[in-house]
Amino acid sequence: MYQKPSMSSAQLHPGRLPARLLAKCLLVFVSAFLVATPLASATDPLGATLHNDGTTTFRVWAPFVDNVAVKINGGAVVPLTQEPGHTDPADTTWTVTVPGTKAGDKYRYVIGLGGVTREFNDPRAQQLSGFDLWLAGQ
Repeated sequence: MYQKPSMSSAQLHPGRLPARLLAKCLLVFVSAFLVATPLASATDPLGATLHNDGTTTFRVWAPFVDNVAVKINGGAVVPLTQEPGHTDPADTTWTVTVPGTKAGDKYRYVIGLGGVTREFNDPRAQQLSGFDLWLAGQ
């Protein structure tokens, strides 16, 4: 029986097969790593994260401000601290974990800059409430 002479891909394209093989192996490795790695811990997301132990972690991205705090249910202001590891001032994230919180608590961030302090809703909040009541009182 007659067989056609053939050349392997490595012989046809010297130097290209190892690069392609390396790229495929790297893709498989990275995919396996991403599947095996948890996507985020409880402290990673921005916004308010309620924990099973009755605490809530508040994280907010607020660069170029003097201070950040959170006011829960109209109570006392709880200061947040700058999260370590953000060397770029444009990447400043503030965080605090507050005990005694529960789902449905109402909160606002209190942000200070140059001696002026204002309250802001959380841009990551799942639900905003009370705004219609505030409008009715105007």
